Amino acid sequence: MDYLDVIRSESARFAQVARSLDLAARVPAYPDWFGADLLYHLAEVQDFWSQMVLGATDTTSTTLARPAVDDLLSVFEAASARLVAALESADGKVRPGRGTRTTRASRSCCGGRRRRRSSTASTPSRRRGGRDPPAG
Repeated sequence: MDYLDVIRSESARFAQVARSLDLAARVPAYPDWFGADLLYHLAEVQDFWSQMVLGATDTTSTTLARPAVDDLLSVFEAASARLVAALESADGKVRPGRGTRTTRASRSCCGGRRRRRSSTASTPSRRRGGRDPPAG
C-alpha cells in the first residue's frame, strides 16, 4: 500500500471514530490528554507537514490556530485534505528547506515525508498534558 493511501485511509478512519467520541473524555493511552487534544494535535501535525511539503521551514511555517471544540473535526479533515493535496502535487519532488525537522531518510524527497507522516499518525506527544477538559 502506498504511504499516501495510508494517510488517506487512516485519517478517514480517525475522523469516523472521532465523530462518535466524547472529546471531553481522557485518552486512555495518554491520560493527561483529552479527546479534543488528540484531534487538534493530529490536525496540527498534518497542517505542519503540508506546509513542509510545500516548501515552508520551521521558521516560516505557521501554527494551526486551535478552533472551538465543535469545529475540531472539520479542521482536522481540512488539514488532512491539505496534506494529501500537498503530497500529490509534490509527486516525490520536494526537498526540505533549511531548518526543517526531518529524518535522514526524508531528506531526499517527499517520499520520506510520506513515510514519516504515516508512521507518526497515532503517536501524540505529551505537550498538552495536565489541562482541564475542553469546553463545548
